[in-house]
Amino acid sequence: MENRWTAAQDYDQYAARLQKRNAAILANAIPNGPVYGHALDAGCGTGFATAALLEARPVRAVTAVDVSREMLSRAERNLLRFQDHEISYVNQSITNLPESHSYDLIISNAALHWTYPDIGGAINHLAGLLRPCGYIAFTTAGRSAASEEFDEKISNAIVSVGGTIDRHPFRQRRISTDEAIRFCEGAGLDVIEAFVIERTTSVAPDEYVAWAASSGRAWAELPDGEASLAAEILSYAEEFRVGHWSTLIVARSVHS
Repeated sequence: MENRWTAAQDYDQYAARLQKRNAAILANAIPNGPVYGHALDAGCGTGFATAALLEARPVRAVTAVDVSREMLSRAERNLLRFQDHEISYVNQSITNLPESHSYDLIISNAALHWTYPDIGGAINHLAGLLRPCGYIAFTTAGRSAASEEFDEKISNAIVSVGGTIDRHPFRQRRISTDEAIRFCEGAGLDVIEAFVIERTTSVAPDEYVAWAASSGRAWAELPDGEASLAAEILSYAEEFRVGHWSTLIVARSVHS
């Protein structure tokens, strides 16, 4: 899993609004009732999903894992208010977690799409870390007709300012609910929730570019930098209608 995240402060500034919202929806979609002894936050970022989980569900201990040391450091500061909980921090790729560890619950908010081109393999690996009847809940970049139209608009803007679409454009990292269900079932999981979270909002073009860059999109190849892309988008309108789509899955291990 590649490491595209170094600016944790920028991520908190620009991505917080969307990721906190998704994390809250994710946490509240997890079955309530049992006390989860040990949870894993796979790709914890700056801690939004762990915070939402601890606020919404009874959990004794959390292992927060991220490939970025800076993100982990930020998460540790953001989660100081949960001192009554046992939270450990691990700097590692979520696709390389040791199978000797097992969890009652695994959450992952906006991280699995960065395991492309083997998102299914990443889901299979995480499923193997679940204890019998354990739950996994995740959001990842969602695919729909609306997301395809939006991605095409961004791709055209990048080309217009002299950039190139890289070998793995972000749109290829998206998965639909049907694709996510297929991956989960192939990993021995029983899907109990599957839907797309959609949000649209109007923002200034430079704010969109800054948000997308802080979320891991690499646009350094643009001849005149990110500002040129913002200027190109600005030529469409003073405010840019931004869409954000996430596929949400809650599933249970069926292995005994």
